[in-house]
Amino acid sequence: LFIGPADLCGSLGVRVGSIEPKFTAALEKVIAAGKKTGRAVGIDAVSPEKFELFAKMGYTLFTYGSDFGYLADGGKAAAEQAREINR
Repeated sequence: LFIGPADLCGSLGVRVGSIEPKFTAALEKVIAAGKKTGRAVGIDAVSPEKFELFAKMGYTLFTYGSDFGYLADGGKAAAEQAREINR
């Protein structure tokens, strides 16, 4: 099982990035479902603090970041390298 925290917040009608009780209760339900069915449960960690929180909750599979973020970071790094070369 895999949870996108922003998608889950949107589905629950809570602010993305928050740790509201409604959100954490849903995360705990997912953990319980994973344990009941013998499945690993994953989530996008989004920050070191959230990674720690999710690990303590029982999540065992993590992604960190997004494809858009990685592409943007790569583009920025390439532009910085090009500027350095052209100095």
